Amino acid sequence: MSCAALSVAVRAMARKDERARRLMTTPGVGVLVSLTFVSAIDETERFRSSRMVGAHFGLTPKKYQSGETDYTGRISKIGDVGVRTALYEAAHVILTRPVRGSDLKTWALGVAKRAGMRKATVAWPASFPSCCIGCCAIKPTSSPTRPRR
Repeated sequence: MSCAALSVAVRAMARKDERARRLMTTPGVGVLVSLTFVSAIDETERFRSSRMVGAHFGLTPKKYQSGETDYTGRISKIGDVGVRTALYEAAHVILTRPVRGSDLKTWALGVAKRAGMRKATVAWPASFPSCCIGCCAIKPTSSPTRPRR
């Protein structure tokens, strides 16, 4: 299979999945990032809250507590490396390329101004899963609806 045929096949997969299409409306998120995120999330019911998604990918900070010592470290990096890498690449794109009218970029540039570009490039992927879990919670229209309690 040639690269062009593979590219067409991946784009077709993204067009078929409503969740991937919604994620691609976010600046910096393309076909590969959206498909990687959607395939890693799979069933959103596994997560009690949107904060659990970031922890699932190892994007939450390490904590060390002993006695009076309370240290918050770097991200834990426990979880799916591929998703973490894809989100990091999307963060790099949104921070370095011209994107107009994006609240995410405004927020990330504010973090970059306060803490530096490297921390902003890690902070964006850490907050992105909790922001976009709602996009992945959408069920296909063909599935039966769940009865309300």
